[in-house]
Amino acid sequence: MGGPFARLQKGPPCKVTEGIPAEPGALQKMLEHIKVYYGNPPVMIHENGNAEAVDPAHPKMTYDDDFRIDFIKQYLEALSVSIRNGSNTKGYFVWSF
Repeated sequence: MGGPFARLQKGPPCKVTEGIPAEPGALQKMLEHIKVYYGNPPVMIHENGNAEAVDPAHPKMTYDDDFRIDFIKQYLEALSVSIRNGSNTKGYFVWSF
């Protein structure tokens, strides 16, 4: 599957809830697409984040958020590249619940 939002980065994507892979490179490509095809309007990114399903065998909540930290780091790095390349991104809000 290619298209305008195919992966930019090589290597395994980071893990996301329900086995859906994170694709920070797709955010970068989407922002480039918006810049080129829509005249670079201001962009606000809402509710980007990573949830984790509770394991019924271990229902007690844990606070090991290394995977979330890695997820946000990868997306902020992609966003930073997009802004350096001219994206008019004005805000990025992390989904935190």
